[in-house]
Amino acid sequence: MADVIDFEKALQRKKQKIKQSLTDTTDLLDRSFTDDELVDVAQFDKNIEKVFNKIEDVAANVTPFTESRVEACLDELFFELFAGIEERDFDNSEATDKLLTKLDDIVKNK
Repeated sequence: MADVIDFEKALQRKKQKIKQSLTDTTDLLDRSFTDDELVDVAQFDKNIEKVFNKIEDVAANVTPFTESRVEACLDELFFELFAGIEERDFDNSEATDKLLTKLDDIVKNK
């Protein structure tokens, strides 16, 4: 049980780091967003929340085997999101769907 709590705390810290990095990055870009990009950024944020919510669900069922796989999904999320932001491509739907599928597979195959 302590392992699950420690893992959930670690995920929360990583989640906060990702959110802060995204906020800092989008704040830098904010001055030059078009109206269409602002709509895309809002959807981008919703998709991130979907992944975070799924990760929290998975964390409740984590095992030593699945722990590293969930962390790898978070790292992949972080990388893919920033790759998109740097290119001003805020359509992260494909990355979101891929990560949600991976997280579902982790739970099914734990």
